[in-house]
Amino acid sequence: MKKFFIHYFSLLYSNLTTFYENLFLKTKTIYSELTRVGFYRSKLKFKNDYSDFIEIKSSEDDFSEKLIIKEKYISQIIDNIFIKNNIKKKIFDLTGFNYSIDFLLAYSTYNINESNIKKDIYANHWHKDKPFSKNTLKIILPIDEILKDNGPMEIMPIKISDKIDFSSNLKEIDFPDKYKLIGNEEDIFFFLPNLCYHRAGIPLANHKRTQIMLQLNPSKKWKYSVNLYKKQYLLEPKFPLLNLSDDYKLI
Repeated sequence: MKKFFIHYFSLLYSNLTTFYENLFLKTKTIYSELTRVGFYRSKLKFKNDYSDFIEIKSSEDDFSEKLIIKEKYISQIIDNIFIKNNIKKKIFDLTGFNYSIDFLLAYSTYNINESNIKKDIYANHWHKDKPFSKNTLKIILPIDEILKDNGPMEIMPIKISDKIDFSSNLKEIDFPDKYKLIGNEEDIFFFLPNLCYHRAGIPLANHKRTQIMLQLNPSKKWKYSVNLYKKQYLLEPKFPLLNLSDDYKLI
């Protein structure tokens, strides 16, 4: 019963916020590979060296590790990615939206042993990010090269995701048409987490996957939360339109 309530409440929120964003925040309607398929891969003009940016490593279990980015480097990372690499314009050309950067997280994931493989460890089962609008965008940036053995993220196109019943036991299903986020530090990946089923791949033993994830939500102007540093210690915020207490800086 709880599962169905959460599903339909999230669906209501998603539909209402999507309608609002399309009506009041979308500058123009764009049909791009991102909006058609649900994900898109691009290249940065230059890669970032994140080795000096990490403050501490916070491990909550044996399977994953948060990499906390130093507060003084947050604005530098935003500037490097969105201004100097021109990703702000790239995203606008792909979506027709300006965005607010509401969450940032750097992390590593490790192998999950056989006895824990069916547990929800680090989003390692197929899911959609339901408490978001259909326009919410996530960005993935590899910190180290991600190959097949590193357990890259896997994403299903919108067309396939639309055919899947949310009540299906997705822990028991594997899909042949998934896209794997394999790349290096010069790659940048965009995907629509509310529209595409996705999951974290599981690295092989003695391997890990290390990357940065950013959550972006449509906005009148490009901006980012001044609380990005503190949010690294918290769970990713859901229902972003309800989180209106943040202060922001324009990009």
